[in-house]
Amino acid sequence: MYYFISDVHLGIPNSIHQDQLITFLQILKDQTENKSINITLFILGDLFEFWTTLALTAHNSLIENNVVIKELLKLKAFGVKIYFLPGNHDYHLKEILKQKFGFTILDKFYSTSLNDKKVFIGHGEEINPSFFSKLTLKIYRSKILLLLFYSFGSHLAITISKVLSAVSSRLRFQTGLENRFLDFAHNKITSKHYNIVILGHTHKPRLEKIEQGYYLNTGDWISNFSYGVLSQNIVSLKKFSKNKIELF
Repeated sequence: MYYFISDVHLGIPNSIHQDQLITFLQILKDQTENKSINITLFILGDLFEFWTTLALTAHNSLIENNVVIKELLKLKAFGVKIYFLPGNHDYHLKEILKQKFGFTILDKFYSTSLNDKKVFIGHGEEINPSFFSKLTLKIYRSKILLLLFYSFGSHLAITISKVLSAVSSRLRFQTGLENRFLDFAHNKITSKHYNIVILGHTHKPRLEKIEQGYYLNTGDWISNFSYGVLSQNIVSLKKFSKNKIELF
């Protein structure tokens, strides 16, 4: 069974989505332990908010003590395969997650076969061709800000990160982004013959039938608590609500 989540943005001043995610991960662990279900979890980027990512990366003790990372390590110890695709907000974490914790880091776009289905997976930030999107992407991947956060103490760095996260979360996406993602998925399915295209980034959960395939957008864990599942060749969009799993 394959699970797909994205856009948790841990570090935004809101503990609800973190608590919900931890409970969700614990349920996956219980499924693996008690029901002997083979589970693979794909995290399609932006697990952490950008400014929090800088603080975590600059001050190793913060990420070593992070409760979500600890839950993911428990899942990994139970045999759950975990794959990370870097998003625009957590790009700087890819090396530390690989080297320190042994998680498998995939490229920004990843093509694979799951349950005999040809699947295309990605966060999707580079699909948007706008100038603003390209500019912010360069800022997010800049090492200058990371070096700057090295000069802050860990408590100051995480405080600054929360303030900046609150500001950046108000500057959400331009109109037309969902249609660009849909067009991108349509091209992959009709021209490249993919069966399933799975993306994140838009924060808008969506499951769309496109000719012989499906486009799935995992949505987010800030307000929708949505995620995708591929089980026995059936792709579905679900949400996590009040500690239970239900169809979106």
